[in-house]
Amino acid sequence: MNRLFTIFSGMLEKNIIRDINLWFDSPSVLSLHDFDEEGLRSCEWYVRACAEALLFSKTIGLETPELTDEWKKLRPFGDGTPSLDEFWNCTGIEIACACFPTIVKGADKALVWRIYVVNKSPFAEGQDHRHFLSDTAWIGDHQSVFLSCDFQGVQRMIGIDGNSWQLAFAMAEMATRRENKRKELACNWLLTGKVQDQAVKDVTIGAKDDLFKQTKRSILIPEGNKDDLLASKSKNGIHFVSSTEQAWRIISGEGIDIVSDVQLPVKPKLHILVGGTKQPVFSVILLLNPSHVTLWHSEHTRQKAELIRDTLRNIPEFQAEEIRLESMDSHNLSEAYSQFDKSISQSASDSIISNTGGNRLMGIASLLVAQTHNVKVVYRDVDAENDSVTVIQFGEKSHYQSNDYSFNRCPFREKINWNWLYNRPTPGESLNTVEDIKKQLFLPDN
Repeated sequence: MNRLFTIFSGMLEKNIIRDINLWFDSPSVLSLHDFDEEGLRSCEWYVRACAEALLFSKTIGLETPELTDEWKKLRPFGDGTPSLDEFWNCTGIEIACACFPTIVKGADKALVWRIYVVNKSPFAEGQDHRHFLSDTAWIGDHQSVFLSCDFQGVQRMIGIDGNSWQLAFAMAEMATRRENKRKELACNWLLTGKVQDQAVKDVTIGAKDDLFKQTKRSILIPEGNKDDLLASKSKNGIHFVSSTEQAWRIISGEGIDIVSDVQLPVKPKLHILVGGTKQPVFSVILLLNPSHVTLWHSEHTRQKAELIRDTLRNIPEFQAEEIRLESMDSHNLSEAYSQFDKSISQSASDSIISNTGGNRLMGIASLLVAQTHNVKVVYRDVDAENDSVTVIQFGEKSHYQSNDYSFNRCPFREKINWNWLYNRPTPGESLNTVEDIKKQLFLPDN
């Protein structure tokens, strides 16, 4: 039996196995249960796996014990590669890990690999695994790559055909510079894709499809491989990307992802902020043709909200079931959020929030509430194209998705003076009564 776990009180085997299970949990072709207890602990593979588990733990920010001499000399990636002691004593290096699948030659199955990318690497090129990869010219001289796989048969290291490893490399390289994203990438994602000038290109899917179906991880694959999925087609958590920038936004939850498949409810329940001007409020309401309208106002804009409500009620063609007013604190973010959250939680289904009006604090509160309840947000800029609004929605892990959309659902659109709604307000314009507004809102003879 290997005695690494029996002679050093500072090294608890259960903690090492816990960290191994971070990748064994899924996806994997090997389980700890595949080995009898005695045989597992005496095999060379297991010792190396435990050494890698320590490095993996350090990579994703878990607490790791102080190494004893026996642990220091272990080489998690095999002979000729750096020892744990060399990894531990490298100051200033940045290391991250990502997982990617490959297809086994001559067999209808896929293996899962871990690729470790080291930035500011002190290791010589001959010490890493780049020679097992194809098309590595764009891996920098300041970087090292190391490969590991759960399957014992590949511990001798065979070359990896194709370029499907490149998306995993690109994401790990980005994670080396974002320490707080390394655990998310290493533990929760499985990536495949060729990278060319920051574009993510198609790869062979084949047996990877069955792996996608089985794994608990989220999947990231090229946009061009959508039609190649069969077994995993209905699986949640599959994301299609066309660029490394888009891929990183999805994994990290940072930035805005431009999407083209936003679906707005046909007759939404619209919550809209009322600000200093009335035209943006009217334009969004008429464009969306909602079933319910809630006008959110501050103490300073209550009269404007009342005038908008009264005008809408005075338009026979406008068929909303309910038009009501709600007050929101415009100076206290916590209070504003609480007020909005309480209301929206009762009608989140088919709701849309418009934060075109209101002050900045009210807009922030409405966006936070929208994220909490996964409600879409619309915004109409004063310089936007006619009939155009910006729609914001939230994907998995609440990362932002957005795009501009043009539509007009107003059932009496031919009667409306859209130029007045879309142009900048005329200074000094008097709009103090329902009739004042209707005179501007409708075209002559309407």
